[in-house]
Amino acid sequence: MKNLVIMGANNPEIIRLIDNINEDGKKEKIKVLGFVDNDDAKIGSTILGHSVLGKPEILSEKQYKDCFVVNNITRDPKTRKITTEQVAEYNNNFLTLVHPSIDLRYVEIGRGVLIYEGCILSPRVIIGDHCSIMLGVQIAHDGKIGEFSFIGPGVTINGVVTIDKEVYIGSGAVILPHLIIGKCAKIGAGSLVGENIRDNLFVMGNPARAIPISVQKK
Repeated sequence: MKNLVIMGANNPEIIRLIDNINEDGKKEKIKVLGFVDNDDAKIGSTILGHSVLGKPEILSEKQYKDCFVVNNITRDPKTRKITTEQVAEYNNNFLTLVHPSIDLRYVEIGRGVLIYEGCILSPRVIIGDHCSIMLGVQIAHDGKIGEFSFIGPGVTINGVVTIDKEVYIGSGAVILPHLIIGKCAKIGAGSLVGENIRDNLFVMGNPARAIPISVQKK
């Protein structure tokens, strides 16, 4: 039995993911001890029957010494990275959670990764540490996803695409083959990307085009 504490008391989908893993019976079962969160207002509340125990600092306490942790915060890659580093100060034993229906043959996955139901990962796909791969994502052969990246529901990433670190790809976006998406880039929901994207660029649309900073701030 693996004891698990979840960082981020927001997305309840992670509980169903863990339930699916436990029901599959092919891996060691996971017991959720509860959540930790930086929001004082959430402490003491429950999510699908699991308590919000306190702030991440409690992971330094003796009863959590040997437990696993996973970051459930997927709001944006920057926040996910900051909160992962915060948790790692107290417990660096990050667990990867993958829905049992997903075929992982010839796929490489890092630490602290979340991969939800309905995803298709083709051979020679590499998923970096602490990525979030949401419901129904398709990643074709030889795709590389950099650490702390977020791939939203229903995204399609075609073959031989390289996604750098801390990239955000919104729901339903399509990335055409043989492209490079730069570090900290953001791709809006429903976009069709047919060109390489530079670091830190925000694009959206069909075809995807850069969004001026003045428009982003409105």
